[in-house]
Amino acid sequence: DIGFQNTSECPEYLLGDVNFDGDVNILDIISGMDIILETVEYTLLESYVLDLNQDGSTDVLDIIEMVYLIMAT
Repeated sequence: DIGFQNTSECPEYLLGDVNFDGDVNILDIISGMDIILETVEYTLLESYVLDLNQDGSTDVLDIIEMVYLIMAT
């Protein structure tokens, strides 16, 4: 088939789960702040999952979304 791509073995990532432990929690907020403040080296994938609101930017708005997500659970 033209245009068919098998994605069955592609990993799935939880937006906001910056440390990839399977849960969005305070540790992700801390890691996210370190990335935003550029106090640590980070990967493109970490930056992608930190962009919780998917606006193409990692900033405090993503941290706020993470707080709301944590409080809702």
